This record gives sequence, C-alpha cells and structure tokens, in this order.
Amino acid sequence: MNEVYVGQYSRGRDGLPEAAADESIQPVGRLVLAKEQVDFAGAAWERYPDLLAANAGRLGRRHAFVQPRASCLLRIAAAGAAAVAPDRLQPAYLRSRVAAIPVKQA
Repeated sequence: MNEVYVGQYSRGRDGLPEAAADESIQPVGRLVLAKEQVDFAGAAWERYPDLLAANAGRLGRRHAFVQPRASCLLRIAAAGAAAVAPDRLQPAYLRSRVAAIPVKQA
C-alpha cells in the first residue's frame, strides 16, 4: 500500500495523551509532522526502512511498538478526557479495509 497511519500526540498536563494533529494516512516518505524531534512508535518503521531514513533527523526517541489495550482507553475515559462513556468506547479506523480481520475460509 505504501501508506502509513500517522497519529501525533503530546502528553497533557494531566499526563494523558492529547492530539497534536489530526490522524492521517500518509504516503511513505517524508512525513508531515506537527513538530520536529517527536518520539515515535509503530510497526511501519520495520516494514518501510526507508521511512525511518527519510525522517531520521526529525525524529526523537523510538519506543517499542505495543498494541493498544482496552484498560488504557478506560483509564483515559475515567479521567474525564473523553466525551464518550467508557462502556461505549470503540476504536476508530481511518482505513477500515486494513483494520478488518480476515475471515478464514472453511
């Protein structure tokens, strides 16, 4: 696909994440970043080694890639950071075709 999901966040005064820019799907290459020297994570860096090279001077510390956990989302919601009740939280996908779980054929 040669595209990557880019979500840019900063840590708010309460320690919870705040969006620094709208989430986006960007072509592999020089990323459009809200600011320079951002910490980064994700699986795209292994899949697209050239992506890291193209943005190396603009990136800060690299973090291990981890999958989001429902418990983290509930903590954010319980802190009042979300406008959605914790029991109604759902993941948001920019590209549902990628997020869909493949169905195994019998």
